[in-house]
Amino acid sequence: MARRHLSIGVLFLLIIFQLYCRVYGEELNSSSGFSLGFVANFGTNEIKFKESNAEIDTGWLMGGGVLIEKNLSQLFSIGSGIEYRYLRNNVTMYPDTANEFDALWISHCLSMPLHLILTLKGSSSSLDLHGGVTYTYIFSSKMTADDYVVKSDDAMKYIDASQIALSGGAIFRFLVTEWSDFFMGVFGEYYLTDYIHSTNDDRTYLLQYYFRSGYMFRTDIF
Repeated sequence: MARRHLSIGVLFLLIIFQLYCRVYGEELNSSSGFSLGFVANFGTNEIKFKESNAEIDTGWLMGGGVLIEKNLSQLFSIGSGIEYRYLRNNVTMYPDTANEFDALWISHCLSMPLHLILTLKGSSSSLDLHGGVTYTYIFSSKMTADDYVVKSDDAMKYIDASQIALSGGAIFRFLVTEWSDFFMGVFGEYYLTDYIHSTNDDRTYLLQYYFRSGYMFRTDIF
């Protein structure tokens, strides 16, 4: 199911870009350039599920990384990069009717977006509309509890380390110098893949909303 959704998303991006190229083909390469930037993120991390023997509070995420963008035309560009993310949630577990305990769930991951970007430019500012997919690899996940026999447990055995999301958002850019911009905006990610392994049909997935801000250097490298 996740692969089908990912294929549909990528196909949709390719169709939109091909249609644009046919209509505005003469504009391509008129503003070619490569941009490199740095970004910081802060927001919420939700683990959504229908039935479970646990309650998971809405947590938060933070992190940052490196972004790259390549102009495709005066209106469109493609963006990617790599970002580190720290995920934190409070969990109340109900292993049986007699016991319950609270745990802290912390995960570390790397995320790599691939977005098609539509830019609406002004004289000294612009609005970037992003849409695409994000691949996230969780390389560490651990639960810790202070008031239970098992103080710490490696949660990697309970989850799928590879996650794929539909992602998008809006970024406002402000001209700082001739070759650099400050930017800030909001993003959301809806994950298509199951987060927690389950033997039944219940689907558990991640839903993230966050604010991002950073600095972008524009060049004409290629």
